[in-house]
Amino acid sequence: MKTLTILIIVVVLLTVYSQTANSKAVSCDTDADCPVGRECRLRARIENANAKSKKKCFKVKEKGDKGDQVPQDDVESAQEEPGPARYLEETDLLGQQGEFEAEAEQFPEETDLLEEARAEEMSDPQRELGEPGIRSEQGVQGISSLVTPDGFHSLITKHSQSTGIPICPVGMGKMWEGYSLLYVEGNERSHHQDLGLPGSCIQRFTTMPFLFCNINNVCNYASRNDKSYWLSTNAPMPMMPVAELEIQPYISRCVVCDTPTNVIAVHSQTLEIPECPIGWTGLWIGYSFLMYTGAGSSGGGQPLSSPGSCLEEFRVNPFIECNGAKGTCHYFANKYSFWLATIGQNDQFKTPVMDNLKAGNLRSRVGRCQVCTTSGSS
Repeated sequence: MKTLTILIIVVVLLTVYSQTANSKAVSCDTDADCPVGRECRLRARIENANAKSKKKCFKVKEKGDKGDQVPQDDVESAQEEPGPARYLEETDLLGQQGEFEAEAEQFPEETDLLEEARAEEMSDPQRELGEPGIRSEQGVQGISSLVTPDGFHSLITKHSQSTGIPICPVGMGKMWEGYSLLYVEGNERSHHQDLGLPGSCIQRFTTMPFLFCNINNVCNYASRNDKSYWLSTNAPMPMMPVAELEIQPYISRCVVCDTPTNVIAVHSQTLEIPECPIGWTGLWIGYSFLMYTGAGSSGGGQPLSSPGSCLEEFRVNPFIECNGAKGTCHYFANKYSFWLATIGQNDQFKTPVMDNLKAGNLRSRVGRCQVCTTSGSS
């Protein structure tokens, strides 16, 4: 009887304990129902995750392409303080994951922004300037533009009557430099050059600058007693003919210039320097060189309108004769130069009075001149 009573008590206690355990497993929804709230929620979360076999979880790690627009409520909630990681269901929309490319290609707009920033910095007047760089050497002066609106231009030649190369006047471009050829004589005939034109300035010197040919298809060079005549310098007259390199100090240099305007020589026929016409500007002044003669009947002259008729230096022997075949040059007594003489205002239409000028007084009867150009060249 006593044993039966103990068995009944045990059964009752087991029944009460079973009911109490079932009550705790079912009602674990809130912290109030579950004494240990944190453990309860974790257990419930694990059970719920295992129970959802048809659901997938994705945690957003990298930003992909822009997806469809989400509701405004979700946007506002995303701007709040971030909470635990959100698990998206299968029905949620996700953008495609972007591909990681090279840095320059992944952000092309970054290169444009850098270029814009550099351009803005360069255009900023407040920016600090660096130290001045080292000054470089001046370059070779180029040929100035010499074509006028109407396309007109011309060439003139200037002779230094020295071994120095002359300089073109302001506003004119240098074409080439050379040696001052006055005229040549061949087969006892002479052919002269206008000293104001490019033909009187040849780039290379020789005592015999030409050859001659006949109808037998034969050409000869330096085989006859032909001659060439050159403007000379103020070097002292040699006692004997000079040859080869000894000739060089006696040959005048020249330069050919390109000008966009007309150029003329004006002669006063007095000791006064003539004025250029209205609207014209002077290039250089000189003495009125008219003509010359050589051996026999050879010789020539200068057009008085040409710049070649106005030599800057007066000399009784302004040119030297060179023998082509022998290769020598010398001043000879039968060579003459002719210059415009001075004429007084009251001496016109009167018989000239003979006069003999000696050394030291030679320029007293030589007319003066000036080379002029239109004002556009200066």
